[in-house]
Amino acid sequence: MPDDTHRASSMVAEGRFEAALALMRQRPQPLGGEFGVGERLLLMELLERTGNLTQARAQAAVLTKHPKLTAVGRVRCLLVDGLVSKQLGHLEKSASTFLQAYRMSERLDTSEIRAWCHLRYLGVSADLH
Repeated sequence: MPDDTHRASSMVAEGRFEAALALMRQRPQPLGGEFGVGERLLLMELLERTGNLTQARAQAAVLTKHPKLTAVGRVRCLLVDGLVSKQLGHLEKSASTFLQAYRMSERLDTSEIRAWCHLRYLGVSADLH
C-alpha cells in the first residue's frame, strides 16, 4: 500500500474523510496506469462518506467487474451501493442490497464486515417499517 494510501486510511480511522479524499485525489497516477483495487475501494468509500454519491456508485459499478476484486471487496461495493440507495431514499433497494451483502459476508472469514452488513440491513429495515 503506497504511503499516501496508508496516510489516507489513518485519516479515515480518525474520521477525517474530506482530508483523506483530498489526499487520494491529489496522488499522481501510477506508472502502470490504474490504481490498485484496494486504493480504488478506499476512494469509493470516501466518495460515499463525503456525499459524492454519483461518483461512489460509479466506482462501485466499475469495481464489481474488476477481475482482481476479492469477495470482501465485492461486499464493500455492495455496502456502498446500499448506502447510496438509502441516502437517495430508495429504502427497499437499499435493504435488498444490504441483505445481499450480508449473505455474501456469511461465507467470509471476517466478522467485522459481516457485522457492518447486518447493522446496515437492520437499520434500513427499521426505517422501512
